[in-house]
Amino acid sequence: MRFVDIDHLEEGMIVGKDIVDLNGNILLRAGVVLNDFYIERLKEKKFNGIYIEDEISKEIIPSELIPPLLKLKMIKTLQLIAEKEISSDVSVKEVKEIIIEIVEELTRTDAYLNIIELKSLDEYLYSHSVNTTLISLLIGIEMGLNKYDLYNLGMSALLHDIGKKFIDQKILNKPGKLTEEEFEKVKMHPILGYKYAKELGFSLLVCSGIIDHHEKYNGEGYPNNKKEKQISLYGRIISVADVYDALISTRTYRKAFPPHEAFECIISQVGTHFDSEVVNGFIHRVFPYPVGTIVQLSNGMVGIVVRNHRSFPLRPDVKVLKIKDEFVDEPYLLELTKNLNITILSSLNDFTNEKSNSIADTKEKNKLIL
Repeated sequence: MRFVDIDHLEEGMIVGKDIVDLNGNILLRAGVVLNDFYIERLKEKKFNGIYIEDEISKEIIPSELIPPLLKLKMIKTLQLIAEKEISSDVSVKEVKEIIIEIVEELTRTDAYLNIIELKSLDEYLYSHSVNTTLISLLIGIEMGLNKYDLYNLGMSALLHDIGKKFIDQKILNKPGKLTEEEFEKVKMHPILGYKYAKELGFSLLVCSGIIDHHEKYNGEGYPNNKKEKQISLYGRIISVADVYDALISTRTYRKAFPPHEAFECIISQVGTHFDSEVVNGFIHRVFPYPVGTIVQLSNGMVGIVVRNHRSFPLRPDVKVLKIKDEFVDEPYLLELTKNLNITILSSLNDFTNEKSNSIADTKEKNKLIL
């Protein structure tokens, strides 16, 4: 399977994995053949893309960081706290239970982040908080945090933007550049979130990450211009996760950055915006070219990523599909860790496998709910 952006889906493509909405309903089952109607409905429901199955990716099975229903549970828990008035006991209990479940899931195996998992559904406010939580926890695991700290870090990350519930939504969703006055209002959300979480009964440790997640390592962040180790550990971790997920997400005022460009952006800001120890944890757990990504190489080749290396995240193993404009007769493995003169130039969202016949004719259409 491989992930295809919503704008590059075509009739005849085969759905690779069940497509599920925020309520856990299956919209399209694996094996369904796409047509224009289904593609338009997916766009209406704000999916960024889906997994498809074709000849070049038929042996590739992307890993899941957490079960989809667990991610939906996180979103619903956050919605409950953000949109409804509930008691402090219920809030803390709900959040702690879901974070414990997530931490147990992530520490059960040597988990790493498949960026594609973060791009499947465009519900920015809630999905961003969930994504930031997953990235933060992976960084924390790589840094060797114990489970007590991971639980607190996870709760802090999930609630890091909760203060935005008190900000005018017209400002948050404004398509153009914010005025200075509007930006000053937005900059209040860490303080508002800190106060709200504290009132709900969350610990000062949890609240520290909420108020510190926009501080910068060089002291030029907000709201308190803290620097270096004055910034709480949770705040330093969440800031990296927060910025990375924001960069790879489409916003009302700009398109998403390709994951590899966002990855390089994080690395370039070590010592200014970010703590080097935190970024080191980040680069060992986040792969900018997930398995199943089609990539353009510097030597004119095009291939599909089949394996990543934690110590060399920018140099995965690639199955070569094309050399310049010609498909190869037999795809073969190219290990970029052993071919240092070859680099990845970009990922390709509009790749079509023109060489092989569609496998749509061999698939039966399963029951649809979309």
